Amino acid sequence: MLELFHESIRVVNLPYTILFGLSAFYWVLYLVGVLGADLLDFDVDFDTDVDGNVDLDVDGGLDGGGSVLGAMMRFVHAAEVPVTVVASVLSVSMWAFSILTNHYLSNTSLLIALALAVPIVIGGVLATKIVLMPFVPLLKKAFDESSDVIHVIGQLCVVCSLEVSEKHGQAEVPLKGAPLLLSVKTRDGVVLKKGDEAVVFAKEDDGTYIIAPFEGGANKGNELGLALEEPQ
Repeated sequence: MLELFHESIRVVNLPYTILFGLSAFYWVLYLVGVLGADLLDFDVDFDTDVDGNVDLDVDGGLDGGGSVLGAMMRFVHAAEVPVTVVASVLSVSMWAFSILTNHYLSNTSLLIALALAVPIVIGGVLATKIVLMPFVPLLKKAFDESSDVIHVIGQLCVVCSLEVSEKHGQAEVPLKGAPLLLSVKTRDGVVLKKGDEAVVFAKEDDGTYIIAPFEGGANKGNELGLALEEPQ
């Protein structure tokens, strides 16, 4: 265990260790936000909005048909499961590949480590796809059910990806503790930018939610031809 720690903090492995650490930190805060208040029975509002850059603004890639990042994220099921899950598995995979590669090559050179970055990323992407593939249906169902319990239809959300279009996007519904991350789309050519407020109007069969700009609230949605669904 001590040897693994020493390998992790070596300069050639440190960037991947930091990504792994950020991912672990996100999930710790997420669990504290979801479970901490109930378990401790304290009347404290834990502020765990740790979006920062940990969620990764991959929407530009998801929407851009010719984007390498977009192709990579679709390849690892980012359009089907929450981006935070994909990013977490990817960070762990790259960290593991970096540790093993640099250890068995006895590498201490930053130049060699830089050259190894491409195969490490490719290996991490392939490993992420393989790991997530059998769990995609379960993850989609689990996150869809959690969304249904909260009844997100009719609630305000905030765009957290670079943009939301008719194809792809990500938005958060603010909750006590960690926000709920949704895969969302718009209709009629509407494009929303990061930080825009919107209203959740409907849920499609693939689990994606339809949102409309909050300028005018429900009236704006009606102008776009959206009928607000009643929560199940």
